[in-house]
Amino acid sequence: MNNTQTQLLTQAVQDVMRLHPSPIIAVSGNTPTEKTYTSLQTAYHLFNKELFNGKLPHCLITMKNNNKRSYGFFASNQYANKNNTTEIVDEIALNSINFTNRTTREILSTLVHEMCHVWQYHNGKPSKGYHNKQWAVKMQAIGLIPSNTGLAGGKTTGQQMSHYILIDGLFDKASKPLLET
Repeated sequence: MNNTQTQLLTQAVQDVMRLHPSPIIAVSGNTPTEKTYTSLQTAYHLFNKELFNGKLPHCLITMKNNNKRSYGFFASNQYANKNNTTEIVDEIALNSINFTNRTTREILSTLVHEMCHVWQYHNGKPSKGYHNKQWAVKMQAIGLIPSNTGLAGGKTTGQQMSHYILIDGLFDKASKPLLET
């Protein structure tokens, strides 16, 4: 490297350090990843407070793109902290392949559907039947009506379940601030 190249490199490093004095690069909040996951985490916190009295633990929200039949799923004890292996968190996975055909309100209702599984795992009695009676009662209490068809009149428990939103129910009211932004 000649003298001119060294000076240019030094100047470039100094410019970067002036713009980013911390060794950690500032997060802009403008990338698709930041926007998506910040929105989902904000929704999780709001719904936890409004619908679950803040009793749900933190979990990892992920995006999957692998199953057209499922809008999302819950899996307990999925991720361990590398630096603290006793810290293990659950996963809520949302299936993004289905996002294009659903409204934001419907996607948020899927997040809350999965949050009911988090609630049951930590505060209730989960059973081998993924969508059991206790889960169905909690869903109804927060304004999501379980239905195997996604419509009124469907079965309220079973392995493959959907739901519909109760107009003016707790979920409907809690989701409005998120939909207005």
